[in-house]
Amino acid sequence: MSFPLLDKQTGGMNLLPSHTDRSQTKEAHLSPLSSTPPGGYCPPHRRTERGIEAFPLSSSEDRERWKTLAQTTSSKKPIPLEEGRIPCSFSSSTPLEVYCPPHRRTERKIEVFPLSSSSTPGEDRERWKTLAQTTSSTSFGKLLSLEDSRIPCSSSSSTLPPPYQPLMKREIESPLSSSSLSSGDRERLVGRICEQLRENALKEPMPLQDSCSLKAAIETSASLDDTLSLILTASTRWSLTFHIWSAWISKYKRDAFSFTPIHTIFPCIPKQQRSPSVYCSFIVASGNARCFEQAQEVFEETKSERLADTATYTAFITVAGNAGYFEQAEEAFEEAKSKRLANIATYTAFITAAGNAGCFEQAQRAFEEAQEMRLVNIVTYTAFITAAGNAGHFEQAQEAFEEAKNKLLINTVTYTAFITAAGNTGHFEQAQEAFEEAKNKLLADRFTYTAFITAAGNAGCFELARKAFEEAKSKRLVDTVTYTAFITAAKNARCFELARKAFGEMKKMRR
Repeated sequence: MSFPLLDKQTGGMNLLPSHTDRSQTKEAHLSPLSSTPPGGYCPPHRRTERGIEAFPLSSSEDRERWKTLAQTTSSKKPIPLEEGRIPCSFSSSTPLEVYCPPHRRTERKIEVFPLSSSSTPGEDRERWKTLAQTTSSTSFGKLLSLEDSRIPCSSSSSTLPPPYQPLMKREIESPLSSSSLSSGDRERLVGRICEQLRENALKEPMPLQDSCSLKAAIETSASLDDTLSLILTASTRWSLTFHIWSAWISKYKRDAFSFTPIHTIFPCIPKQQRSPSVYCSFIVASGNARCFEQAQEVFEETKSERLADTATYTAFITVAGNAGYFEQAEEAFEEAKSKRLANIATYTAFITAAGNAGCFEQAQRAFEEAQEMRLVNIVTYTAFITAAGNAGHFEQAQEAFEEAKNKLLINTVTYTAFITAAGNTGHFEQAQEAFEEAKNKLLADRFTYTAFITAAGNAGCFELARKAFEEAKSKRLVDTVTYTAFITAAKNARCFELARKAFGEMKKMRR
């Protein structure tokens, strides 16, 4: 099995394996393991922008009916297809969304029965499309995506058990379909994946080439259901690699909706397929789904397996801090330092966690320690400025801000953080000075403008807030948050007409 590879020349997917020499495929033998027997007509399918989509035939009776329809609808004289490829491949002239003409696999080649459109152009093709949809299994109303984006009769076909029935059959719908699987269908699909993973010891390792192709397919897949179908297809035959699991969990680690399938499948992943990156991705996914207990459980497992690395500790500190468990974050931070697994990201994560928990002393101590060890960057300075500002320690925030400027470790986010800190602590002059400096250095974005408008409004300087708001609008650096900040400033200044006008503009912008 070879998963789709990008074809630079066609801009689509290459339907032939990367190791195949196309000059040698003209009379190539078809794989004896192909899912369509010699002489069997391929099920209806069509070429789309993303691959080949098929409507599976669910019974032998349907397949015989399809064969009869193919012979009566098309020209009866078969034409061998050049290079053993079907006409819906990306290198063909078949237009998108047009059903492929009937064809069948023989012992040595693919035979095509071209559709004759002698009467009205396109009439025969439309009839073929109708026949395809009425003959195939459409009672469930789902368009199935064919594994590996290849039709089953090609010489490079996938090796699914005969007769042709996609492994996902009635449970997976096409990536191009507008609707997604129902929760029940998705649960059954996840259950099948878990069953395959429990039989992992009986399977051979996945070849490197196929592993790389599957990883790329997962990373570019459109939806969670698509990736689940790819994993099911591969796990049915092979023992997967940790690269696959890391790519899959990483893709959806920021999507709380996808955490349930991840949480269900993760315990079934054999331990030899779990790497530090897999554990780290799961910890982040658990945190984003607000499931701290699962994150902590997996973090402890990672340590017991001696697979905890810098990224793992950093991820757990971030998750614990965001969940409000500062003690656990601090414990992990001290442990990471004792094991010499703390780097810039680890210190930055802890400073953020301490600042969010209102523990400024710990944040300051970690920041000074990071400075001594030269483990600071732009993000570290920004995190400390934010922590100092939230704790009301403007002097420390200003000192860090000036130091960051001297070391050229400053960007838009750093200016925004300082303006916010200065505004929250009642130092509007410093906020205004930093705002003007950010504009002169072209480091002001919509967040910077929003922060200054808020600071100016809180300081009672409405005219300056209004001027910044108009300037942001002229530069198209506004969003709903910017409008909200200005409306609040206008309301505090009792400029209700301007607030009402801005509110009307915001509603139009949302439309």
